[in-house]
Amino acid sequence: MVEAARATGAGEIAVTLLARAPLALPVLLSYTLFRWECNMRAATVLGFVGAGGIGTQLSISMKLFRYNEVLTLAIAILLLVTLVDIVGSIARARVLDAPTLAACAPSGRQNMFRRTAAFFGRADG
Repeated sequence: MVEAARATGAGEIAVTLLARAPLALPVLLSYTLFRWECNMRAATVLGFVGAGGIGTQLSISMKLFRYNEVLTLAIAILLLVTLVDIVGSIARARVLDAPTLAACAPSGRQNMFRRTAAFFGRADG
């Protein structure tokens, strides 16, 4: 794809923006989301050993036998990790499974709204 962009006479900035960046986006997004998910889980564990954050609050609540706070914090951590996983899965699905522009080419029967909805993954368009 980079060679095709260069063959059209595009400059280096255009090649980078229109060829290299779209090729690298899925890999960069996948790795960024993976690190984000790992950091969300690690923040809780690090809090137990004194690094601060929600893990420290959980540890303090356990030492003070405030089990209602422990349950609330455990549920909050579970919901936060689940939310991060869901957002990551949706973002990965949108980028990695996105249709190409060629699949959304205009036809005699589709109007612009339906083509746009198909490109962005909205089947109800």
